[in-house]
Amino acid sequence: MGEKSRDEKSTYYSTRLWGESVGALDRVKKVIALAKTMPSSKMLDIGCSGGTLSLLINDAVGGDIVYGTDISESGVQEAERKGIKVTQVDIDSSSLPYENDFFDFVYCGDVIEHVFNPSHLLDEANRVTKPGGYLLLTTPNLASWYNRILLPLGYQPFETAASLSHPRVGKIHAGGAQISDLGGEHIRVMTLKALKDLLKIHNYQILKIKGAHGTTNTKSYLLKIVQLLDQIACTSPALATWFVVKAIKAQK
Repeated sequence: MGEKSRDEKSTYYSTRLWGESVGALDRVKKVIALAKTMPSSKMLDIGCSGGTLSLLINDAVGGDIVYGTDISESGVQEAERKGIKVTQVDIDSSSLPYENDFFDFVYCGDVIEHVFNPSHLLDEANRVTKPGGYLLLTTPNLASWYNRILLPLGYQPFETAASLSHPRVGKIHAGGAQISDLGGEHIRVMTLKALKDLLKIHNYQILKIKGAHGTTNTKSYLLKIVQLLDQIACTSPALATWFVVKAIKAQK
């Protein structure tokens, strides 16, 4: 599969304001709760979009300066209007424009699953983080409780797609396009073990992992039952819909 061009990526990401949708509410709460345990003066949000969540996280960590990067020109412009020191960067192919050991805290929310080479992203995040500095990362779980049911039945797991152009291929269509389209733009989706192994390889020590569930506004009794099961399952990160990970840059 060829990589998306910068213009195509920018168009897609300009439509994403992560953290401002109902479905992300549980993730946002857990991100903020963990951020409060990581006091930092200078933070970076990789994939900051318009910067709304960046500012909330900065308040939680007690930071002085907020930096951000995003591939979307419109996201960068919006973040600038909010006072964030933001740079347009395609983290899939470029390096972060900062010196080594520059930040106390790096946040990377629902970004790693969108890049071709997650190792480059983690190498760069680690490079710009001070020894003993923090990483807070969120990403969907390939081995979520419902994917463990769907895959043995022959369905394509949610949060993945056989085609970027046709994200519903092979998926169960419960709930219509809103659910069956999930993951249509994802390139790398990981299990908990894979994420743990990858972070260790890239010089991070995991301090805390929380599971997060999704939420949708629905009148369907079936989907309400699914949401209830999702909330119960997220108490075990290995079964949850999303991971929320707190890690520290290990001393070499």
